[in-house]
Amino acid sequence: FNDFANTSVDRIDDLATPNFSYAGIDSIFLSFNLAHITRTLPGTTGARLDTLTVLLSRDCGNTFTTVYKKYGEELQTVNDPNFQISMNSFVPLASQWRRDSVNLGRFLGATEPLVQVVFRFSGNMENNFYLDDVNIRTQVVPARLKNDGYLILPNPFRTTFGVWHYQVPTTLRYINVYNSVGQLVYSK
Repeated sequence: FNDFANTSVDRIDDLATPNFSYAGIDSIFLSFNLAHITRTLPGTTGARLDTLTVLLSRDCGNTFTTVYKKYGEELQTVNDPNFQISMNSFVPLASQWRRDSVNLGRFLGATEPLVQVVFRFSGNMENNFYLDDVNIRTQVVPARLKNDGYLILPNPFRTTFGVWHYQVPTTLRYINVYNSVGQLVYSK
């Protein structure tokens, strides 16, 4: 979004995904890379700052839910919050990008017939904004995890393993791990 040459206040630019559907998933995540820097020192009061809002629609764009919103210092991706490029158009270096993500599962169900994601950039003559590598990923939890409530991975294992819980355990006091001949090899 070329905001360096923008001459209007609160100009809005939208970038929308096509409508998509999915069925029978447990989780859905949105991730993207962004790069931005402000002309105004972050924290300056009364300044109109560039804003990125991610909107979610379940009805072909008739209504939207805000699932992400950052502006000013939160939106800026340069490590030094006081670093400015006041007179130059911002072009990010590889180190000036950040990857952000949103758990869309908080706003969507396991099956959705019509979903659209909109990136809305509200420009206030600060500097350019870059968006790249947008990814929407779904995840289905293994059936054994749903049935048993926990899963040990990998199985078998030699030195390290992980324990997945389908729901946060409320009565778990300890975990004992036994080898194939019944010896206790780990306890926590």
